[in-house]
Amino acid sequence: MPRIPVVYVAAGTRAIETTIAQKLRADGLRVYTPEWESDVEGDTASISAFCCALLHLDRLDSTDAIDDAELMRLTQPTLPVAFIHSHATETLLRRARVLGPVFRISDELAGAFAWASANAKRSLPPMAPAG
Repeated sequence: MPRIPVVYVAAGTRAIETTIAQKLRADGLRVYTPEWESDVEGDTASISAFCCALLHLDRLDSTDAIDDAELMRLTQPTLPVAFIHSHATETLLRRARVLGPVFRISDELAGAFAWASANAKRSLPPMAPAG
């Protein structure tokens, strides 16, 4: 049985994470959200388990999403990474774009979902021919 891809989602707010996670799960994917204390899929917390990562650039806490992405890539150098933001500075946006695409929450969240879903599906093993 093929392993279901796991998408790492650190969106900064529970509402945005819930929206993204629900859509990805409805698409048949697993989601890991590190900020949720009651994360039922916490057994997937190994970076090597992730097929892609979607990180929030302008978080309310003091963590840096770009640093997080760079740390994740130490373990998985080809990990696809994208960012979402509400009002990130141009300097932060330029730094993020070096690592992956950037989506604005207000009008590009569907694009972020599509990006994550496409990357996850690309990581699935090819289907064996019927017969």
